[in-house]
Amino acid sequence: MKRRNVGILLCTFLLMAMGCGLAITAMGSIPNEPSTEKAFYVSKAYKEIGDTKADINGYKSKMAGKIAQIQEKLSPEENVLVTITFNHPIEKDALTNLINENDLQVKTILGRTIENGTGLRGTIQLASQDRKLYDEEVFEHMVSSNNAVFKGFIEIAGYVKVKNIDQLAHSQFVFLVDPSADNHLVSNPKKKTMPGVFWKLEDNDLVVPSLSQQSSN
Repeated sequence: MKRRNVGILLCTFLLMAMGCGLAITAMGSIPNEPSTEKAFYVSKAYKEIGDTKADINGYKSKMAGKIAQIQEKLSPEENVLVTITFNHPIEKDALTNLINENDLQVKTILGRTIENGTGLRGTIQLASQDRKLYDEEVFEHMVSSNNAVFKGFIEIAGYVKVKNIDQLAHSQFVFLVDPSADNHLVSNPKKKTMPGVFWKLEDNDLVVPSLSQQSSN
């Protein structure tokens, strides 16, 4: 499948200019103490995942180990910075329920688009700013400006309490919960987020059919 990563820089600019935001649930202060571990570099961390199906599944197992380390080290009420990759694009209602059920504090949400005519894949990014999921008008502008069809949300990054990580990781929509950027594991004072792996899932035919797709077959 053809790919082109469109919309992220444009969307970020538009969000800042037009005041768009996603819901963020106030869950108290987020721990800010620095880790004594190695510094976190986004591009290096993403490159280390690898590109093959074996690489991705191996990385998923590695993240299960990191989650276990966090659960052993931290209290149940501690907040952890994670990136959540869905196993297929999900709709707004499913996204909202996932956020509420797991008390997530959302930083960013990514969606998948497919460009009309060319079939090129695109990504739109929305940053949380206020108490609504996102601004529908700005969202529609992002999609239409790229002459694309919106397929669903594919990834979110934000904070989850330690006590909710297992429930989140076992959601029917979730492929991976990745805590690699959390300050308890690495030094990440600017709170940069780890990229999700949805592009890699698509490239390796690891995206599962949605319930609607299953029912239509």
